[in-house]
Amino acid sequence: MPMGEYKKYKVYIDGADITSSVTTSTIFQDIQSPTWSACIYCMDSADLLNSLPIRSGSKVRIVIETRHEVQTDGYVEYNFVVFRVGEKVQQNAKTQFYVIHCIPKLFLVNQTIRVNNTFKSNTITDVMSTIWGEYVKGGEQLNVIGCENVSHIVCQNQTLFLTYGWLLKQAYRKKTADFLFYQADHNRWQIKPISEMYDRSHTNVTIFQKPASLRQNGEYLFQNQTYNVLNMESQNYDSAMNLANGYYKNKLQSYDFFKKTSSENTFTFGDDTPEDAVNKNWTDSVFEAENANVTFVSKVSNLTDGNNSCNEAEAWLQSRKQSLLKLEQEKYIVQLAGSAKMYEWLAKTVNFDMPNQSDLNDENFDRKRKGKYLVTAIAHYLNPNGYVVNLELVKRRLEE
Repeated sequence: MPMGEYKKYKVYIDGADITSSVTTSTIFQDIQSPTWSACIYCMDSADLLNSLPIRSGSKVRIVIETRHEVQTDGYVEYNFVVFRVGEKVQQNAKTQFYVIHCIPKLFLVNQTIRVNNTFKSNTITDVMSTIWGEYVKGGEQLNVIGCENVSHIVCQNQTLFLTYGWLLKQAYRKKTADFLFYQADHNRWQIKPISEMYDRSHTNVTIFQKPASLRQNGEYLFQNQTYNVLNMESQNYDSAMNLANGYYKNKLQSYDFFKKTSSENTFTFGDDTPEDAVNKNWTDSVFEAENANVTFVSKVSNLTDGNNSCNEAEAWLQSRKQSLLKLEQEKYIVQLAGSAKMYEWLAKTVNFDMPNQSDLNDENFDRKRKGKYLVTAIAHYLNPNGYVVNLELVKRRLEE
């Protein structure tokens, strides 16, 4: 089967096959989003909106099957529900264009949950596991990698996802506050630190952006081209944004209302991960401005019997800022021919053979930019002509 083609592609709504009316289907995954999502673009001349009908809560099933003789081949079903039908444009008297916006059922269930529990002397990730078991009843699974900090927690009567967002930023492990909550599989969610994704979650896949020296008559040397990069662009970091958001340095000021004492702590890039400081990609003399990002926290040391997030803010708040910004530095968007099970690459690493950009040596690949990249987001694009996948790839640090 030629790369970019599929063996099967179908779109169903409440069991009815609407594939003939679909111009494009897109499926989105992101480690900084709690759920996957999808958009289905329709050119409808059968009045499906009213005849099926298509409405909020309708069940959506997208079926994909590929056969390219690679490890990501296979058969996959995505299941969503409709939460909005929008962007309607009347094309003529009997045809209209619209977009069906879809999310997993848990996203809607989340809106009906209010978490108001209190926990004493528990790790934050244990608290999140307990909350999941109490409030999520649809069979969805949660896998958790535990954090180190133990805290006294009073949940603030927010939705499940907002509660998780509030808790996760406080969780740390090995001095690094880099935990994320994301949808990892069709019915499985994950709480995991970014460092663990880099170090322990590998695909054993290499994608290729081959330099001309490795081509013969304009063709790649590899018989199977599924993992060859079709298009690529870099997402350049912004040093002004990094400064403003505390990437290079940031300062935490606090005042304890019980002890009547104030404190100040400056956090420098690499304080939580020394390897990062060794391989940083800027000049210290330019980025000494810790006052570019200053946070104030009120402490109440005797308010609870145990620790709370404000009282130990130095342990997580400053590291958290830098951990998220690390995902915005060495970033590339690459497009590959689609293969059904590429969705499994999310939050895992792939090897990327980045071509050498220098004419001063004969090396084929860039020493510092080739190597292991984390897949932080995936976008699947399907239409009658084929299937492509865009990967967002992030390199942890420039190192050989």
